[in-house]
Amino acid sequence: MAGQRKLYAEIKDGILDKTWEEAASSAWILAEISNVNHYQNDAPEYQKFADRLSADAVSLARILEKKEQPAALEAAAKIGQTCSACHDKFKKE
Repeated sequence: MAGQRKLYAEIKDGILDKTWEEAASSAWILAEISNVNHYQNDAPEYQKFADRLSADAVSLARILEKKEQPAALEAAAKIGQTCSACHDKFKKE
């Protein structure tokens, strides 16, 4: 999860700084790394969170490639909400 947090921070910084290529690259990596979440927990709801995170990161990457800051901020917030909802239910720290 620490790697995912780092990527998410890079994406948010990239949106604010308008470093679109770097932010998009981090979003694509986040989409792929999110697929690894499937190996963390077998619960169906957890699997849905993992799928949603990956799909939302792909959507964000495509928005970032178009350099659409308001839409990128909204898409990033959606990812943050997915992460928070999953952590609220499944995080054991």
